[in-house]
Amino acid sequence: MNPMLIIARLTFREAVRRRIALAALLLGLAFLILYSLGFHFINLEMTRAEGVGSAPNAVARREIHNFMTMAGLYAVTFLSVAMGALVSADTLAGEIGSGAEVLEFRAYLLDLRAAVGTHRKDGLGGNALHSAVLAQLAARYGDWAYYKSLAPRNVLDMAAELEGRKRNPSLD
Repeated sequence: MNPMLIIARLTFREAVRRRIALAALLLGLAFLILYSLGFHFINLEMTRAEGVGSAPNAVARREIHNFMTMAGLYAVTFLSVAMGALVSADTLAGEIGSGAEVLEFRAYLLDLRAAVGTHRKDGLGGNALHSAVLAQLAARYGDWAYYKSLAPRNVLDMAAELEGRKRNPSLD
């Protein structure tokens, strides 16, 4: 699978888990309703002005519509940037500030390496190695988000690394 699609899928799952996607949807709907009402009342006012005789001509009317459309697009762009900044700021500040996640992930990698090494020494390989390691790690890490989807690949990569079939970046 394309790595970009994996990151996008995981990001969207995280947004759904943290209810950010729901908040974005509700705020987006609120903006559309407010913008539509404003656009409706501007059109209503221009139509009312036609009866009085001070209505803008067709060119001015199109310019007003173009201005409102561009203003709406600028507002949507601003809201998208603000949402992105606010979502990532909390996530980054929390993770960088504590460092606990890094230490916990390091412990996971050490446990994974030890479990794969131990089970390989016991003569396990293939699906048996895979099942034994996942069962051992699930007790401690099974409640992690994405553990079930990412841990199987971690076992395969760790086994390949210990067998010398996978490049070890720390040795380059």
